[in-house]
Amino acid sequence: MNVVGPGCSKIELEPHLGDLTWVKGTFPTPYGVVESEHRKQADGTIATSFEAYEEVTVILK
Repeated sequence: MNVVGPGCSKIELEPHLGDLTWVKGTFPTPYGVVESEHRKQADGTIATSFEAYEEVTVILK
């Protein structure tokens, strides 16, 4: 996760799993904790899910 907006108002998710099949993490913001999970699919794509407060815009790359 990368902060790209003032006060953690925007966070960018750009998963790089390498040899891992999944990864899950959290990131604290002034608005609450943002949670994300990334899973490598059988076709090689990455499925991403996240939970964030409405004050935080999440950008998927």
